[in-house]
Amino acid sequence: YTLTVTDGTKTLTATNILIGDVWHLAGQSNSYYPIERFTDDADEWLKAADYPEVRFIEPTSAVTGHLPHSLNQDYWYPLSSATAGKCSALGFFFVKELRKTVNVPMGIVNSAADGTTIAKWLPSTTERNGYATKIVNDFEPLAPFPVKGVIWYQGESDGMFSNTRYRYDLQNLIRQWRTVWEDADMPFLIPQLPFYGQYDDKWAQIRLSQNWVAAQEANVHVVSTLDIGDLEAIHPRKKPELGARLSLFARRYIYGETDIYPDGPVYKSCEVNPSDASELLVHFNVHGSIMSRDGQALKGFKVGGMRGGARQYYDGTVRIVNGTTLGV
Repeated sequence: YTLTVTDGTKTLTATNILIGDVWHLAGQSNSYYPIERFTDDADEWLKAADYPEVRFIEPTSAVTGHLPHSLNQDYWYPLSSATAGKCSALGFFFVKELRKTVNVPMGIVNSAADGTTIAKWLPSTTERNGYATKIVNDFEPLAPFPVKGVIWYQGESDGMFSNTRYRYDLQNLIRQWRTVWEDADMPFLIPQLPFYGQYDDKWAQIRLSQNWVAAQEANVHVVSTLDIGDLEAIHPRKKPELGARLSLFARRYIYGETDIYPDGPVYKSCEVNPSDASELLVHFNVHGSIMSRDGQALKGFKVGGMRGGARQYYDGTVRIVNGTTLGV
């Protein structure tokens, strides 16, 4: 579209305007990590990156060193093979998949910042360890700019330490952002932290917090990533897979497609097998039936208990009891 504004004497004209849905990417580096940094994959990804009806704004931190977004600095880049290297890989694949069924122009506003803890994103003065710190937020100048939803990919930094407050901070963040945006039902899509090396036991606490918040707050959805992480790399390369999963959640819960079921099995309850005390029966809420994707035995389960005054974990062997229950 072209927009012309006049006061009868002076006329201003803006061209190449799109009207559509804007998505806000926030969090830390896995949210903003641009395509060009995935050196093993970037050339292949950029071959099919021409989407003139998609625009993106670079994360301000990449331009101004963590300063907030500014009308004087932000620029909408049309998505193309020439520009997409600067675009968030996560945002690129999310919108690329979403556009296959949601035929409206789309914008990506990225305010993520490398290595940030959740405290940076809480719109208030926050006290930690006796120190009062005023948080300077990247997102504040964005509100109440209307967004279709938020993709919140964060928690790695908090998960490197024992963090028992994360669930309450995340819940508080969602509530405060909805207040600032004056949108009580603003959707949040949250990529779950995947498996990752030395920090995984602590990251498991973040995953529990993410699931707890999604159960407490309406229109908050956690997207499973356990199988598409990288034990050796904190920036997993499987961004196409994650973008596709996020798009399914958006289509189902935000755009209202009722014939798709993006959720994986969700834990329901656990009990000792009354016929075999060495086995736990783990029950799930699931659409359809639990199955092995590759036909191999299920893995990734550990059994924990107290021994010698300390909690110890052991790899569990898993069998499918029925469509909703596993024996571990």
